Amino acid sequence: MMRQIFMRCVRFSMLALMITPLSYFRTANSGEALTLHAELLSDKRADWHSPAVTAITFSNNSDRVVIGFENGTVAACAFNSEDLPVLFNCSGHVNALSVTEDGLLWVAVEQAGLEKWNLDSGKRVEMVRLPFEDGTRFVTSNTGRNRIFAASTYSWAGVWNYIDHTVESRLEPSDRNFNTAVVSVAVSERADLAIMGLLDNTCEIYRLRSGIMIRRLGRHAAPGFSSKVVALTDDGSTLAIADTDGLRFIRTKDWHETGCVGVRDVLKTVPTAMRFSPNGRFLAVVSSHGLRLWNVKEQSLSKEFGDEATVVAFSPDNKFIGTARRLNNPITIWSVK
Repeated sequence: MMRQIFMRCVRFSMLALMITPLSYFRTANSGEALTLHAELLSDKRADWHSPAVTAITFSNNSDRVVIGFENGTVAACAFNSEDLPVLFNCSGHVNALSVTEDGLLWVAVEQAGLEKWNLDSGKRVEMVRLPFEDGTRFVTSNTGRNRIFAASTYSWAGVWNYIDHTVESRLEPSDRNFNTAVVSVAVSERADLAIMGLLDNTCEIYRLRSGIMIRRLGRHAAPGFSSKVVALTDDGSTLAIADTDGLRFIRTKDWHETGCVGVRDVLKTVPTAMRFSPNGRFLAVVSSHGLRLWNVKEQSLSKEFGDEATVVAFSPDNKFIGTARRLNNPITIWSVK
């Protein structure tokens, strides 16, 4: 099935940082990662379902990359071996992925809520119907033991205790419409923060446990002109916000801006996604101009790569970055040393 894992050992160095593209699963004529998944589901899925990559994350021990596809497939791939991937057939379009401390894989499925899977066996454990009128768009597990944070584009966001099957907190957003659609989320249980980046170029900041909005940042813009892409360190001490004005770093202790990077100067274009490394040292930023790795402490660009990407994830051990583009691009695992 997936017969080839290509290994590359090209090394780069800058400011004592080394980035090595370990392996990538090519699409189109070079390999079978995306084509394989579409063929496996051809008797179950309508022809219009494309095998576009929509989400990426890592297993807790950082030895597997987990990839979500628009056609409802999820693949858990051991990127440092030739083992065949574990495949999951979800009930709809995969919007987001997250792995909890107990090793369970949570999948945000369009119009179907959340699905809980055993990452090792590929078996579905549970389907959770949350009160979303417009489907589950985001899911993240940085919310404490036995809890996940989930959100839709317009109607609902909150913390779900999947042991007690209770909603522990529900965010109380302002009125949602097309202009204020949620385009990115970031949470930190340690800092009691939940951040929502909106289509109108603003972001809303909430207390995670109470669900109360405490602050709004940014300026309103015409729908489609700009949107807020947000990222938050695991400890919640630093917030990164990106839009057409550039990339800003904000200290959440007093909401003071500690750094700003112009889009034209470094980023070239507005990012599509951002993730901090778990240790908070680096910020991985992806856009149509590729991957940019930012040194947070030194406020400097550590490395840049030219391949366009739309999704990005850091491994829990801080050693790997996974990137991919929706269509026609390799899924790449970068080693950070």
